[in-house]
Amino acid sequence: MGRLSGRPRPPVGAYVAAIAVLALVLAWAALAARPFGAAAPEDPRLVALERRERALTARAAAVQRVVPAPDVPLIAAPPVTATRSS
Repeated sequence: MGRLSGRPRPPVGAYVAAIAVLALVLAWAALAARPFGAAAPEDPRLVALERRERALTARAAAVQRVVPAPDVPLIAAPPVTATRSS
């Protein structure tokens, strides 16, 4: 009766296919995020690097307590200028 009334029927199959593709993409994205996986073990190199960074920061703070930073720059750089000669 849809064709006889003069109005075309909506493309239900296209809507179903679009919803199926959308559901597939959303499920894929949810599983790709690995919400159920365990946390990766820490890299021992990063742990050692963080330990060294903390030690160097503490050492730098100790040096700054003994030798305070100067108020003036140590090297006065000349201004950068660009000139053209013909």
